[in-house]
Amino acid sequence: MDSSKEYAGQSAFLQVSHLLGESPASPQLRAALFKVLAGMNGVKLVGNVKDSAGREGTELAFDGIPSSDRMIVGPRTSLLLEATQTSTKGHLGLIDRRTYLSVGPAEKIG
Repeated sequence: MDSSKEYAGQSAFLQVSHLLGESPASPQLRAALFKVLAGMNGVKLVGNVKDSAGREGTELAFDGIPSSDRMIVGPRTSLLLEATQTSTKGHLGLIDRRTYLSVGPAEKIG
């Protein structure tokens, strides 16, 4: 895979990860995004794993130029459980892990 396509694929992977983790998207949209990710060039379906909180999910991985990115998605809900980014350049071993315990709109404001 040439580097420009790889950067574009990794960018899409990270953007979908952000949408799954930060937005109150409907279950239908979450399921569609998960299916798109699983079919993207460069994305590997790792399989069933547990996140750092012990919840079971399906892991997807993208090994890119600047980093190696992983996400764990709940199979029944399509909710993002955890996202991890590990630097592959410069700061070797630098890890950014986000564990999502809940995602969605606020119950109430104020």
